[in-house]
Amino acid sequence: MRLGESADTSMSVGTERLVAQIVKDQVAVSRLNAEEISSLIAYLPVGSYAFEPAPNDFVLLFDRSRGRIVLIDTGPDDHPILLNTDAIRWTWESDGHRLLYSDGNDVRVYDPVTRLNDTITRLSGPIIDIAWHPADSAAIFTQAGHVSLIEFDG
Repeated sequence: MRLGESADTSMSVGTERLVAQIVKDQVAVSRLNAEEISSLIAYLPVGSYAFEPAPNDFVLLFDRSRGRIVLIDTGPDDHPILLNTDAIRWTWESDGHRLLYSDGNDVRVYDPVTRLNDTITRLSGPIIDIAWHPADSAAIFTQAGHVSLIEFDG
């Protein structure tokens, strides 16, 4: 279903509701309070967005039509879109601090606090899945027939 063709996309966060809805030729991501008063967070290009789990004051949207994720800071930031990139797999660190993601050939880690976006590895063959090591000290990824682990410095 393409957003805006038949229904809005929304999710509840505490007493508020976050909504992504078509407005002219864009998607408006807004916050609705208990009185249904809307405040705009960000505009995005039209796409097939779905809300995905994200920690704290962040919203993660997956655009199924383009294979992209958009990470948005719902706080008072003047630039709420933190990350807008190709990704088909992703997972949050156990404490919700960093996002591990892949476009199918790269494995990257993004820290929304420092806004560092590091490439961990780039491969010629497709990445089937990614995960954090249980101690959050390494990225684990699978390709056809094998599992690899890359430890982080520090």
